[in-house]
Amino acid sequence: MSRQVAAGLLLFAAVLGVSAVRVVTASRGELLRGQALEARGDDDAALLHYRRSAHWYAPGNPYCVDALEALERMALRTEPESPARALSAWRAIHASAVTARWLRQPHPSRLARADRNIARLMSSDPVESLPEIEEADIAAGLQAASERPHVFWVLLVLLGFVVWVGGAFSLALRGIDAEGRVQRASVRVHAAAIVLGWASFLLGLGFA
Repeated sequence: MSRQVAAGLLLFAAVLGVSAVRVVTASRGELLRGQALEARGDDDAALLHYRRSAHWYAPGNPYCVDALEALERMALRTEPESPARALSAWRAIHASAVTARWLRQPHPSRLARADRNIARLMSSDPVESLPEIEEADIAAGLQAASERPHVFWVLLVLLGFVVWVGGAFSLALRGIDAEGRVQRASVRVHAAAIVLGWASFLLGLGFA
């Protein structure tokens, strides 16, 4: 049984490692494409690739941070001649930062700057804003969106996933003895854990 547990842990570590490599390499590729396009003067296409790079978030991924910095520089540089492009860049920062939020927000100061500038640009643009919506209202709405998902529901998703998958894995190991007989008591306990974990996982996803 210990060999099976060790094999399961090794498989999990391998999957995690492959996923991390995929995230980092994809983020780097999008960043390099964005830099090349910006160097040629194609800011709109560069913005798209910077946003994609920033969306490939993983703890410790430097290319994600570089992409966010590139978006912020672009927003500041292009605002005098194209407020709409600057607004798109700030929105890309907001979307990427919100997407990256897990148990904590990894880019709090950058997100706050993006939200302030989005509210400012939207309130001053007659196309983007409505007469009855003030800058403070826009900022409050952005802040409310930035606070999702709630940490409690994220933890419930994680706990539900662990209980669900762990219950299934344990059932496969202990539900049948060495002689091939079904251990009914063990099956009932593990089946209950699987159902509870699955329900918690779905509930957390629904409210996160």
